[in-house]
Amino acid sequence: MRRLVTVSVFACVMATVAVGAEEPPVVADEEETDSPFAFDATLAADVTSGYLLYGALMNSQPCVQSGVEAGAAYDALGRFGVGAWSNSDLTGRRRQFGKAFNENDFYLHYGRVFEITENVSFNLRAMHMWYWYPHSTGRTRKGCPSKRELYLIGSLENPVIVPYAMWTHEWELTDGTYFECGLRRRFEVVEGLSLTPAFSGNWLSHGYMTIFPAPAGEDACERGIGCLRLSLVAEYRLTDNFSIHARVDGVSLVNDELRGAVREAHHSPYRTDFFWGSIGCSYSF
Repeated sequence: MRRLVTVSVFACVMATVAVGAEEPPVVADEEETDSPFAFDATLAADVTSGYLLYGALMNSQPCVQSGVEAGAAYDALGRFGVGAWSNSDLTGRRRQFGKAFNENDFYLHYGRVFEITENVSFNLRAMHMWYWYPHSTGRTRKGCPSKRELYLIGSLENPVIVPYAMWTHEWELTDGTYFECGLRRRFEVVEGLSLTPAFSGNWLSHGYMTIFPAPAGEDACERGIGCLRLSLVAEYRLTDNFSIHARVDGVSLVNDELRGAVREAHHSPYRTDFFWGSIGCSYSF
């Protein structure tokens, strides 16, 4: 999921991203209500130009990605909840993963807003995610095609430019660490329509480099900076509960070893420089 998840559109309109695949990792505001205790839920669905994971274009052909998240907030403690996200390839390019619902992610999350001044706050989100690949014939552990990750996501919300960062650790298969940071700014164009440009970069440990092609004679590239990414998210709120959104990203691998390995991986979906896009909708209640 998540995914460079991102910070995906799903991450912007729900309480995370990203996935997805990709999902910049934008921490959604934990909304305050008059009641000290409140429930909420969000449904989202997107059609994407491919499956983007931490800067790796795992599939360059269209996918459908959908998710649901529910939570309960209490003023003194923050927001606790659960969520699920799923990817379905619309083509058979990744045969080892199958097509429909070939990745299903389930997660627990906690979020809290720490007020600093009237217009400045620090938003914190922690997650534990379980990735399940029901049709996978690739690497598994103890016969179970899955992996597990811990996430910490933070953003300093303010009226000017919002810095954000995400730390991820995969502790079951690769013992890898992923870090991403960036800047974003939300502009209200007209009533109901907003544009959010963002710029981000990431760093991957050796364990996370396994999502990319490996150099000849090695199992993966060495740890280092992975990619730089420019994105633009447009959201139009049709009602208080329903909105549509679109996103386009320009991604460039900046690691020379990684670029070389991707170039050598002929006939693969991976790219060194590419655009990725999505369009979708979300409903909150």
